[in-house]
Amino acid sequence: MPFKRTTVFTRKDIVELCVAANPEQYLRDPIISDLRPAFSKKLRGREFSFLFADGGKIDYRFDRFGVCWREEGEEWNEETAEVLESTREGVFLVHHLRTHVNPFEAVTLVIDTNTNLVTMIYDKIGKASQTRDVDRKVRFGYYGEKPAQLQDLTDELVGKVIDWKYADDVIIHTLYCNVQCLAFISPLPAKAPGWEDFFPTFNPTKYAKIAEELYLVSFYAPHACGMEVSMLIDLRKMRAVGAVFGFDSTDKFCSYTFGAKGAFAQLGFLGLYTVQ
Repeated sequence: MPFKRTTVFTRKDIVELCVAANPEQYLRDPIISDLRPAFSKKLRGREFSFLFADGGKIDYRFDRFGVCWREEGEEWNEETAEVLESTREGVFLVHHLRTHVNPFEAVTLVIDTNTNLVTMIYDKIGKASQTRDVDRKVRFGYYGEKPAQLQDLTDELVGKVIDWKYADDVIIHTLYCNVQCLAFISPLPAKAPGWEDFFPTFNPTKYAKIAEELYLVSFYAPHACGMEVSMLIDLRKMRAVGAVFGFDSTDKFCSYTFGAKGAFAQLGFLGLYTVQ
């Protein structure tokens, strides 16, 4: 059986659900896994002025409570942020909401302090096809001296198959089909309602190359809840950190980070995973 499509929300519903959202709940990873590393403190006290290829500029200040940020010409905003250092030293995934607008928006940054490059995933709830689905924009930029080349979209993951383990009982067999989508198959437990055993789903995807064998993969699930998921994948160590934003299949608003470990697999799933 395919996914059962979740509740259809009006824009008014989305606004009311965001107003009622409780940070203690939506920041909580429902998987509760020890694969997510501890939040990093290494960016505390640092300031960045990110300049993007599309001409935009965003200033960031990191402190013990989260981030302060502002678009060029605007006032400062303050948000709780989750900062994870990837398995590549000096490369960080930063995830935070923009709660000064409603519906809420989200930003996921990958900051490479080795190269002074940044990739940003900018998420907004509401697509023309479905009001609860997350719409995504990918932006590439830098801070400091202008580099010769920015990070960019890539096709280097296409054709790879990986079993990703998010918790002891949550493993997803993932095929990176082409530059526009990925597919996964997963017999998930009952705590992930909306899934059906071994049913493959195809998810619109963007792939960005951060460094050699280090990629940012961003996809959303239109067949079920319409959530956006971004994963920073290290193919050398087969580990990943990531962020989730949107409404899950139980209609709960979510915005949290996670971790995973993986192993290369073969095309065609026979019910046995390669990751331990």
